[in-house]
Amino acid sequence: MSDNAVTSTYVDHSGTLWVSTENGLNKLNRESGTFTHYYQKDGLPSNAVSCILEDQFGMLWMSTNRGLSRFDPVGNRFTNYSTVDGLPGNDFTGWDACYKSAGGEMFFGGFSGGVAFFPDKVISTSYPLPLVLTDFQLAGRSVEVGAKSPLKKSIGYTQDVTLNHDQNIFSLSFAALTYFNPAANRYRYKLEKLDRDWIEVGSDRRVASYTTLPAGKYRFHVQSATRQGLWNEPGLAFGITILPPWWGTFWFRLLCIVATLSILWTLYLIRLKQMAAEIRARIEERLGERERIARELHDTLLQGVQGLILRFQAVAERIPASEPARQMIEKALDRADEVLVQGRDRVKNLRLTAQMKSLREALTDDIKDLAVSKGVEFSVIVEGELRELNPLVRDEAYWIGHEALVNALHHAGAKHIEVEIANDPSQLRLRIRDDGCGIDSKILEAGGKPGHWGMRGMRERAAKIGAHLETWSQPGAGTEVELRIPGSVAYNAQGNGSPWRRLRQLWQEERPHEPDQGSNG
Repeated sequence: MSDNAVTSTYVDHSGTLWVSTENGLNKLNRESGTFTHYYQKDGLPSNAVSCILEDQFGMLWMSTNRGLSRFDPVGNRFTNYSTVDGLPGNDFTGWDACYKSAGGEMFFGGFSGGVAFFPDKVISTSYPLPLVLTDFQLAGRSVEVGAKSPLKKSIGYTQDVTLNHDQNIFSLSFAALTYFNPAANRYRYKLEKLDRDWIEVGSDRRVASYTTLPAGKYRFHVQSATRQGLWNEPGLAFGITILPPWWGTFWFRLLCIVATLSILWTLYLIRLKQMAAEIRARIEERLGERERIARELHDTLLQGVQGLILRFQAVAERIPASEPARQMIEKALDRADEVLVQGRDRVKNLRLTAQMKSLREALTDDIKDLAVSKGVEFSVIVEGELRELNPLVRDEAYWIGHEALVNALHHAGAKHIEVEIANDPSQLRLRIRDDGCGIDSKILEAGGKPGHWGMRGMRERAAKIGAHLETWSQPGAGTEVELRIPGSVAYNAQGNGSPWRRLRQLWQEERPHEPDQGSNG
């Protein structure tokens, strides 16, 4: 058995023996000779059981030191009764202090008096209980209804309330609207976003208190039930909104983020402007140096070479034409003329960037210098609105066009040359057509003749600025060269491209750009 201190024994209508002890209830299994034990954890109000009786429905009634209990042997369920249900006291532990009359009335005696009842007259009150909020307090003080108060009407008629950030200590009182044994009522409550489980309390603790809650939206739920009844779901719900302080609002945080980003962006633009100014100063210094070198070369070396050529010509004229020395000097003078022309071309190339010529002006000057003396017809067509070009792009495009013009005049023997410059918003397109002898497909695929670097240089320059270069040609059908440069790279339009791209372009502009060593086809 569960304990040796037996307080009473009882044999029910089925012949089952029940033994009450000071530590649990015991049921004897006659076949196996073993006992089944029932304790407070199984539903008893207390482990100290004193006296057992059976009613006409087969229910067992027993007394404990914490009231009376009714046990259903079939459903294995205990129903307990105490002073809140009308008993004179809770301690009924007197031995054999129970009796059942012939009419079915039961008597139990206890230290606070005796109780008599008919078991079939005892009913469980499981009806739902109306529930209301009775008080709302802030920091221990009841909140009055008013225009400046969080409560605009009585708490019993309010469904939600809005509080300031410093009103985060509050309590809610609640009650079930019933006068039938109110002390036996039960309550449970929880606050969403704070309480994970229900907090169950008795009728003597009908207040829920919360302190220092953070800003946010909460919902308070409370339910009630009779001693033996079920919870009146869903119960009562009350919304509570705690506003954040002005420095904790979304708009203030957003304003701080925007202000911080604006300051950082302004500092970034200032620094970018400083860097651009420094790079611009270096570029201008380089351009000035290139112009000075070109001027010095023209005024000293080229002029000196020109003077030497004139003197050698004067000497050659004094030598008879039949002399071998005269022929050798004339060949040397012809070579000197070529060197002088190349030197002048180099000086002109050095001055191109310094003079800030447009692409159209630079190519037109080239055609005039190269084509007019040979009687070649030419035309320069410009389409679209004229845009300012990135200096690096302008120089590289010029050298690609220059190489194409030299090839058309010196190698293809063209009689007509057409230059087309299209300023589209999405791209800059340079196209040069001629009616020369054309280029063999094998040479075109190989990128030029062995030992000649003109066409390879054109492709390298195009790749340097991220452009696309295509050449179409057939023997006897002329040649067409087309250069396409993305607009984001080619143009210096304000608002076009990112500051990082512009800064990268400025760095590229600072690097020296050397022209090809003549035209090699």
